[in-house]
Amino acid sequence: MEAGPAAAGAHVKLVDARNGTILFERKEVSRSHEGGVPTNPISAAIQLVQSALKLREIELIRASDDLVRALLKGVPTPPPGEARRPPAFAHVLSDGAGRLLKIGDVVTVIALGQPGVIGSFDVQPMAKNLALEETGEGVYVGRYTVKPGDNATDAFVVARLADGAGRTSEREDVLGRFHVDTVPPETPKGLSVSLKEKTLQLSWGRGTEPDLAAYRVYRSGSALTGFALVATPATPVFSDALEGIAYYRVAAVDKAGNESAPSPPVALPLLASPLKGTVTSEKYLVPAHSPYTVQGSLTVDGGATLTILPGVVVRFEPGSDGIIVKDGTLVARGSPGQRITFTSGSERPRPGDFSAAVVIRAKAGQTSALEEVVMEHAGVALRIESGGAEVLRAEVARNLQSGVEVGGTGVLKLAESRIVGQPSGSGVTIQGFGRAVLRGNHISGNGWAVVNYSGNQVDARENWWGTGAPPDGLFVGDVDRRSPLASGPRPK
Repeated sequence: MEAGPAAAGAHVKLVDARNGTILFERKEVSRSHEGGVPTNPISAAIQLVQSALKLREIELIRASDDLVRALLKGVPTPPPGEARRPPAFAHVLSDGAGRLLKIGDVVTVIALGQPGVIGSFDVQPMAKNLALEETGEGVYVGRYTVKPGDNATDAFVVARLADGAGRTSEREDVLGRFHVDTVPPETPKGLSVSLKEKTLQLSWGRGTEPDLAAYRVYRSGSALTGFALVATPATPVFSDALEGIAYYRVAAVDKAGNESAPSPPVALPLLASPLKGTVTSEKYLVPAHSPYTVQGSLTVDGGATLTILPGVVVRFEPGSDGIIVKDGTLVARGSPGQRITFTSGSERPRPGDFSAAVVIRAKAGQTSALEEVVMEHAGVALRIESGGAEVLRAEVARNLQSGVEVGGTGVLKLAESRIVGQPSGSGVTIQGFGRAVLRGNHISGNGWAVVNYSGNQVDARENWWGTGAPPDGLFVGDVDRRSPLASGPRPK
């Protein structure tokens, strides 16, 4: 058996890509010298085995290996470290250290290193391969803006400088750890507005987020537009001066500064004229909507409170039954310069134009309050059938029958008021199981001063009856009128 030798050859040229200089060039051929005619039986047997194992393939591999070894012997070696050195990279730093970032906040990254290379940075774990721009020789600057959905409790910056051959240097801003929070709190719920001592009181439900920082209260004269920030309370309450009609919205803010969507606008729950029907929740009458007109009757029920603010005028159409407090309270507190007026709606008002201004039929323990009010031209200005009423510095005048009537189980406390000008009736009438305490009032010019048909004594001490020694005929029933005053409250 005979076979030729195996051979492998190559032509290698090594060129400096920077200037085109040929650094190394070689042609090489390597041959395998195995094979030939066997000279004895043993050699023939070995050759037969080699043929079975594809001798030529084995010899080709051997020749190729020899070729590579020969080529490598002549390849030049570059200066130590020069060919594989990555770009010089001195420092990287950012202004994020210790910050708590929200949507729209910016982190600035600065890297110092080899000029003329390519810079990039990552904000782990949220953003990768952001560009660094070389703004000066070897000074690279980049910026990351927080986007919705970016959230991390331990974010940091990693920057890279890379040359044209792909060699890269990388540095981490080890001291620049920061937090990113783009999730706002929930919108505050249950916002309500009420009036307390002539001050608006806002309240809403407290948020449950652990990073909740404060609330933002916005106010506007319109329910739709023009809301401006007026306060940033840390607790879910806010007080504001009562100045006209105001609408409010509230938003929650977390420690990162993320702000929730605002609550729906709310204002004092106002009633609009004409007044009629039934009120079952807190309502207000305000000067901005005054005067109001009552048609038929307006009933306060369901434990509600109707509050009338200073300066309001309430007019009653002829024949109206008035404001009826069935289950709840009426709070009508005026001021010396802004009294609340209950009067006739007729063009030519006269006593008895309507049945009553206010009728109290409330539950035991429910006490209405009237202060600095004028009540005129009714059949009876104030009637209390159950529940109670406290009247202070009122002017009750020019009514047809009585100024004030107390019947059933009603309770009256009347102080520092003028009850005058009911010539056909009495200043105060008490019937049934009614009770009354009168102090410091001017009660005169009525058909009778006090008429008591109840089984309880009327405490009417220390009042002015228009004279220091009023005649007994001005009083009916058991009326304690000791210690009369020398004068009474003056007209206002």
